[in-house]
Formats: sequence, C-alpha cells, structure tokens
Amino acid sequence: MLQIIELDYVGYKIVITEEVLTKMVRYIQIGVKDSESGGVLTGVIRDGEIQVKNCSVPTKHDKRSRYNFVRCDTPQILDNCINV
Repeated sequence: MLQIIELDYVGYKIVITEEVLTKMVRYIQIGVKDSESGGVLTGVIRDGEIQVKNCSVPTKHDKRSRYNFVRCDTPQILDNCINV
C-alpha cells in the first residue's frame, strides 16, 4: 500500500498524495526496454507547504524512448488534472 510522501525542500514541506503516487507508479521503468514517460504535477502552495494533488499521465501522442520523452499534449489534457 502506498502512503502519502512528505519531504522538506528549501523551507517548504512537499506533500504528494496517495492518489498521485498510485498514478505515477504505473509508469515506473522496470524492464530494460520500458520507455521513459512524464506528466505534469499540479497542486497548491499553502502555509509553507506544497501539496501535489493531481498529475497528468502520458498520452498516446507522446514520443517516448528508453532515455527521453516529448510531451505532445494539448491544453485540454491538462484540464483533467487541474481540479485541486
């Protein structure tokens, strides 16, 4: 089971929710031929805390290889992950 991650970074506490971690874990490169992927983290900054509340996921339009990726999304894709 994944848990909320809390980190300290230059005076801010960074909190990543279990929901975001669950999405991110699906894209970990495990096999030697797995492609790199990426997304956009979204959230809020409140009272010295950065709260990562959502993230986008790779799309079928992204260009991916073992060592890099290029996001090829449109602003509409980000609309789904900005609800914080």
